[in-house]
Amino acid sequence: MTVLIAVLCVILGAISVIFPGPIWYLSYGWRYRDMDPSRAALMTQRVGGILLSLIGFIMIAV
Repeated sequence: MTVLIAVLCVILGAISVIFPGPIWYLSYGWRYRDMDPSRAALMTQRVGGILLSLIGFIMIAV
């Protein structure tokens, strides 16, 4: 079960790194009308994806 959660973390983290705009829209963008994410919001989304992927890799390794 832990391996499944770890793989899910890695996959979701990678998607967040590769496609930060759509992930931002699914998370926060639907709340605002006619608004695009800022560079800071996209960078935060990418950093969060990297951290989530690292947590998944650590869970797999341990």
